[in-house]
Amino acid sequence: YKNTQTGKELAIKIQNNKNTAIGQPAVPFVQTSFDGKTVDISAMKGKVILLDFWGSWCVPCRQSHPKLKEAYQKYQSMGFEIVGISNESISKGKSKDQQEASWRKAIEEDGIVWPNLLYDSELNDVIKTYDVMGYPTKYLIDQKGNIISKILGNSPNNHDILIKKLDELLLNK
Repeated sequence: YKNTQTGKELAIKIQNNKNTAIGQPAVPFVQTSFDGKTVDISAMKGKVILLDFWGSWCVPCRQSHPKLKEAYQKYQSMGFEIVGISNESISKGKSKDQQEASWRKAIEEDGIVWPNLLYDSELNDVIKTYDVMGYPTKYLIDQKGNIISKILGNSPNNHDILIKKLDELLLNK
C-alpha cells in the first residue's frame, strides 16, 4: 500500500504533521507580502510569531481579526509578529486575479496591518507543509523558532489560550 498514490500522499501528510508538531522548529518559508515586502520566517527568529492561516471566504477567520488586531497592538512592540497566509484557492472557479482581489479586499475591510501572504501552491505549498486541515488555523512560534501551540478554529477560549501564551512569552520574560 505504501507505493500507491494514496499511500504516498498519506506518508507525506504524516511527515508534515510530525514536522509541525509542538516543540518542532517552525518550517521556514520566504514569500512576498501584500505590500511587496519579503517575509522570511527564519529572519524573524527572536520574535514570537503567529502564523494565521485564513481565507476571505471564511467567516470564523474574519471574525478572529478584531481580536488579533488587539493582540497585535498590545504585543507588537514587545517582539510579536503575525504573518497571515490566506488560502483563496478554495474559492473554486475563481481565477488567480479574482483570488488576489478577494484577498486584498478582505485585508482592507478588516484593517489588517501585519504581513499577509496569498497562498500559491506553485510558489510555496505552505498549507500542505503546515498540515492545515481547517480554517482558521494558527501556529504560535516562540523566540527560538519552535512551534509551541496550534490553535484550530475561532472561539473565545482559543483567543484566551493565545493571550495567555503571549503573556507568558512576552510579559513574563
